[in-house]
Amino acid sequence: MKKDKRKQSKLLIVSTLVPLVLLLIVGYIYIGPLFGLPSVGSLFQENRSGVDQAVEETIAELEQEIIQLQTQLRETENELAVMSSASQQSEEETGVQESASVPSQMNGPTDQENRLRSVVNTYKEMSSKRAAAIIDELPFEEAFSHVQAMDESLRASIIGRLPAEKGAELIERLANEGG
Repeated sequence: MKKDKRKQSKLLIVSTLVPLVLLLIVGYIYIGPLFGLPSVGSLFQENRSGVDQAVEETIAELEQEIIQLQTQLRETENELAVMSSASQQSEEETGVQESASVPSQMNGPTDQENRLRSVVNTYKEMSSKRAAAIIDELPFEEAFSHVQAMDESLRASIIGRLPAEKGAELIERLANEGG
């Protein structure tokens, strides 16, 4: 009998306590904000905003790092192009010294034309994106002479990768001077 009474008292406590807890929770969720208590959603939002802020800071740092790496890449590509051009020039000079003993033909290409051809051949070996980056860094007159010496397919792929303003200037000058 004592066990039955204990069971009944536990059942009575549980049957009153569970609805009371549920009533308090529902009251807090729906009625609490009316009395100035923070809503449950705002508690989760505050945590989320802190996480969002940390993610945004990380993204900003990574974007800065990407920009720095792209700058380093461009500088390295430019240095490589300069070194490549210098090595080709030295090879040409060696070839010119060897051919100095052979009489030159009157209708043969000049030294400057040979250098320009060599530079154009260097552009052919590069990707059009790298070649465009290098041409974009050159003074306009030099860039124009390089582009003018190229065949049309190479010229189109490189000009297509240049900034629109510089590409438009080059095409306009090519159209005016015939190139």
